[in-house]
Amino acid sequence: MTLAQLSDAVVLLRAASSLSDFTRIRNMAVAAERYAQAEKLGTEAVGFASEIKVRAARGAGELLKRMREEGERATKGQPRKEMSSATTLLPKLDDIGVTRDQSSRWQRIAEVPVETFEAAVVEGKSETAIARMTAPKRNGKVVAPTAVEVVTHALFETGRAIEPVTSAVLAKLRRADADDVSGIATAARNLERLFGRIADAATKGAA
Repeated sequence: MTLAQLSDAVVLLRAASSLSDFTRIRNMAVAAERYAQAEKLGTEAVGFASEIKVRAARGAGELLKRMREEGERATKGQPRKEMSSATTLLPKLDDIGVTRDQSSRWQRIAEVPVETFEAAVVEGKSETAIARMTAPKRNGKVVAPTAVEVVTHALFETGRAIEPVTSAVLAKLRRADADDVSGIATAARNLERLFGRIADAATKGAA
């Protein structure tokens, strides 16, 4: 996916009307964002792809909310009853290619007030960060995020923050002296050990 092709996604986003439209556009944006990061095309290119991604996620969230409220899809714990005058069963999230986490995150993004959402887009906030602007609910009640959600969000945002720093460090390494290289290597090893401990703990917890 090239950034030129992503320009087409902007047009498609305006005309999107189905869940498959929004998810396809979001997938295009995800691919373009990764491409821009891998090719080091700069923050503007990455930001452009990220903006399309979160706007598509919001559109999907709005549609998922409407489908739930109007009884057009089966929700968790709900029998897959037949639709009004049809013989087709209500679709579940799996049927429409959306995970439960995605559905929850996108619907929370859709609940963010327009002004707040637009400001977050300008600031380049991620899907996860925007979703966290609204408190998650369960059975209509506000619930606090779990420890896993907090840690996952923190790691995700840390990764986003480290990316430009990593590029800058790699550039400096090419002209650094021996002492600087040694210091950078030590810092990198310490960071590697920290994330290794987190990965080990997560692996043990999942076993």
